[in-house]
Amino acid sequence: MADVPPSDLRIGDSERENALTALAEHMSAGRLDIDEYGDRTAKVAAAKTRGELLALFTDLPAPHPV
Repeated sequence: MADVPPSDLRIGDSERENALTALAEHMSAGRLDIDEYGDRTAKVAAAKTRGELLALFTDLPAPHPV
């Protein structure tokens, strides 16, 4: 079996919940407006891999999903 790049590893519900918590902190801090928050949370719910999840945080400071 070939090695899978870390960004292609599949995620589960706990990773999605962690990402949603981080996004809520960014919205509370004023970094995301309600529309951006809604868009990103929908993408978190649909994310299948680490790469898809982490791509939603490239323009944000910490916190990021673990």
